Amino acid sequence: MTNSRLRLLTAFFALTAICGCSSLDNCPNGADKPIIIDTGTTDQASLTFESAPWGGPLDAFPAKTELEFKHDLGVTPLLVNAFLSFSKVGTNDQDAGSVTEVAGNEAPIECVDSHVIIVKNDTCEKSFFIRVVTLGVSPHSSDDTHCGE
Repeated sequence: MTNSRLRLLTAFFALTAICGCSSLDNCPNGADKPIIIDTGTTDQASLTFESAPWGGPLDAFPAKTELEFKHDLGVTPLLVNAFLSFSKVGTNDQDAGSVTEVAGNEAPIECVDSHVIIVKNDTCEKSFFIRVVTLGVSPHSSDDTHCGE
């Protein structure tokens, strides 16, 4: 390796060490508090909640931001599923729209209780839209409200 290449690599690594990786992060800043979503459909009889129908409108899901979905079932759901789209209209009746289940850090579920579900967009993606659904009652459910504390 030539002396000039070695100097260039050394300068690059020194600059990286000085700046740190976080200063190279191009993620937008998220909201300081969860955005409250109080729309959606709660069916007490079937113990289900749906934040939006398949065809939307889905809720905007900004990067590095938590959404707090109010389901008010009065019981902690057994199953919570989240679905993402790049379109507010979701499946749009299969006309250039699609929805997919989340994977990895796209939408970790931060908290679930008998009244709310908190989901975080833990990515840098600014163009996500989300749909959250629940089903059933957890065998360990009570009328708890620990997410709002």
